[in-house]
Amino acid sequence: ALVNVSANLLGISTLALPWAMAESGFVPFVLVLCVVMLACRSTWKMLLDLSAFDGSVICRASYPELGRRVYGPEGHVAVLLAILLYSTGLMACQISALADILDLLMEDWRVLPLSRPRLAPVIVGAAACFPGVLLAAPRSMALAVGALLVASLLLTCLLLMAASETFPGAAEEPGASEDLDLGWGSAGGILDCAAVLVAQLAAHASFEETASVDTADAEEDFQRGPAADTVTAFTVAAPISLAMASAGYLRFGRLVQGDVLQSWHGATGPGAIVLRAARSAYAVVLVGGVALASKPCLATFNELAGNRRSMQGQRATPQHRGAAVLSFCALCAWLEEDLGHLLRLLGALGASPLVLLLPPLFHIEMARRQFGRDIFSLENLSAMFIMVLGVVITGGSLLKIITSSMSPPAGHRGERAVVSSLANITTHRWQR
Repeated sequence: ALVNVSANLLGISTLALPWAMAESGFVPFVLVLCVVMLACRSTWKMLLDLSAFDGSVICRASYPELGRRVYGPEGHVAVLLAILLYSTGLMACQISALADILDLLMEDWRVLPLSRPRLAPVIVGAAACFPGVLLAAPRSMALAVGALLVASLLLTCLLLMAASETFPGAAEEPGASEDLDLGWGSAGGILDCAAVLVAQLAAHASFEETASVDTADAEEDFQRGPAADTVTAFTVAAPISLAMASAGYLRFGRLVQGDVLQSWHGATGPGAIVLRAARSAYAVVLVGGVALASKPCLATFNELAGNRRSMQGQRATPQHRGAAVLSFCALCAWLEEDLGHLLRLLGALGASPLVLLLPPLFHIEMARRQFGRDIFSLENLSAMFIMVLGVVITGGSLLKIITSSMSPPAGHRGERAVVSSLANITTHRWQR
């Protein structure tokens, strides 16, 4: 649990935490962070409890196997689909952030003209990630997490420095921003914040079988081991997330972008060197992150496909499947340029079902079978609350996306766009 949550903390959602705080406000962000952290820790503990005991033998089964035990093949497929959605969306977000960094580096080095299309950095980023997708899973996960930890600490130091010190090239005056909202934001902004935080703390896709023990002290060892690690992991996760979100939000206020690295541009002098080094280091981290996220994605895809032969009677090679998945993720990163919006989709469609819906559902059903517990009993109150939270995040985010897509922007045919001055009005054609 500690390794998984740490790896997630150092992942892509870190770059969107200041945007999430800007959408919800400071106080709602803190409250939502506490609620989501407790919910994610509770559902992880539910999976541990469900997988811990099989008669007198402690056997920690994988997440898909738990779905099969509770609901048969349907539960197994439901978990696999949730893992596939989450891992694929995670790869798309990482490629999008990598494209943003490459675009900023191209701007600094003037590799392409200012009117460059978005497609160029997306293709370069996907091509850089392709070798890692084909490689086998790293044998030393601790080494990989340690490398990500170092990169995350560097990013944290950069954010904290920029929140209090003069840094040239910002979107507004140097120093802390005055455009802050410490109170309550809109309901839609709070839902966006919750979706990003669920994606930040979702480590459940890596819940795999780890051991089988048959000793008298097995239960006590289990409670001292994985059960205790969950408390440590999520306790560490909350202040780190709050620190990163506060640093970026205090620096840029409501002007912070979905990818906080894009809020720094045009820096000169020593600041430009620091920014380029940070972007280059984080680009390497993102390439490694895509490689790590591709392993559960491809494994789940293979299990769902059942390794069936194609129409020509030949099996699809891992290279072909990896290229297909990576191309789809790159397409998503190209269609949606805003990293914050992509992470909102990831949290609503991938992380929320995986973390907040399926574990409480399995827990309630298993308690009904083993102990005859009524579904609406007081013992199931916390599980029901977590399920309601997941439904609200998923349903509310989808409703907001549908509503925003159907409402035309200001200035659309049949609507008015009020401006205070006609000076300096230009036309701009967006290129992809």
